[in-house]
Amino acid sequence: MTCQDTRSLHPTNGRFHAVSAWRRLWLRRVCPSVLLLLLAVNVGAQSERDLSLPVIDLLQYQRAKAKRKEPPVPFRKYGMKRIRAAKVLSDDDSRRIWGYQVGANTEYDKEKQPLYRLFRRNTTVSMAVIDRPSEEDGSCLLVFWNKKYYRRYASELQRMGFTLRNSSRQTNILEFRKEGVSVGVDVTIWPDIYLLEVVTLPPSS
Repeated sequence: MTCQDTRSLHPTNGRFHAVSAWRRLWLRRVCPSVLLLLLAVNVGAQSERDLSLPVIDLLQYQRAKAKRKEPPVPFRKYGMKRIRAAKVLSDDDSRRIWGYQVGANTEYDKEKQPLYRLFRRNTTVSMAVIDRPSEEDGSCLLVFWNKKYYRRYASELQRMGFTLRNSSRQTNILEFRKEGVSVGVDVTIWPDIYLLEVVTLPPSS
């Protein structure tokens, strides 16, 4: 065997060096960039994930509160976090606030605006909850900005047998009612925000 044949069998020939150099370059420069890109896409997808709080949980929670029970709060298990708004709520205010990807509205004026104007959406799937305890009216108010949440809840309610009707109180309020059910849902639609309130109905409703 000639010296040339021996070099062709040796792993340190020129071709091997070229492949190794390219591989090292890929690992050092290209691979980290690809990984960062994949991570960014993944985080972005997670940050835009819809809140999966189903309307049946809201109805059952409201019904339990109407019986003056202390039911488990359903919001945390769906990813919402408790908000301690000490600068806005006084010590004797028993309302509890929950949020999902929401921020604070820096222009909020508690003397002139309702509490639901406290929130600012951080993403298209943001949502907040203002929950009143059962010893008061016990209503549960969902605050959101994306119409797809309204469509989803309206569809869930109608599949459960609730009928939609216009409210006699205001033209921008829609009411969902079901005969024989003591809990209802009112949806208030403003140009920039949706309010979905789960309420306990008086016997005559």
